[in-house]
Amino acid sequence: EIQTRLRHQLHGVFNELSLKLRKSLLQNRNLKLNQIAEMVGIPDVKYFSKVFKKHEGLTPNEYRKTLT
Repeated sequence: EIQTRLRHQLHGVFNELSLKLRKSLLQNRNLKLNQIAEMVGIPDVKYFSKVFKKHEGLTPNEYRKTLT
């Protein structure tokens, strides 16, 4: 159905934009992980880390280490 396909496409776009925002925020080392998690609408930092690792293959801290 067209609505289902459109919903999946929008979900994918939203996830991609959300991941780009998370990665951008992680570049600011003055921000703690719990602050970033709250900024992107995930109040639980452990869940934030789990979701980030699922999509990136790295934890947020591991990702930050690749930026140096």
